[in-house]
Amino acid sequence: MKRVLLIAVSLLVFVPFAGAVDVVNYDSSSYKIEVDDGVIHKETIDANSTTYNVCQEGDIKIVGGDSVHASGDQKVIIEDGSLSVKD
Repeated sequence: MKRVLLIAVSLLVFVPFAGAVDVVNYDSSSYKIEVDDGVIHKETIDANSTTYNVCQEGDIKIVGGDSVHASGDQKVIIEDGSLSVKD
């Protein structure tokens, strides 16, 4: 029984998080973003980087800027200071 439990836990650790929104920043500057997935939390996304598994579904907003709604495996793209959603 312990072996089965150990295998199950090991699989969960290595299985990628399904259905989560990623935020990809193509700009050369970092941004503060707010994610509202029922609870508002703030994150900083560095220049030319990706933040994975931000939420399963919610509104993503650049602080002081525009916002978009994304869910599942969609990616929120930051480019030229604007947000867009890519499937």
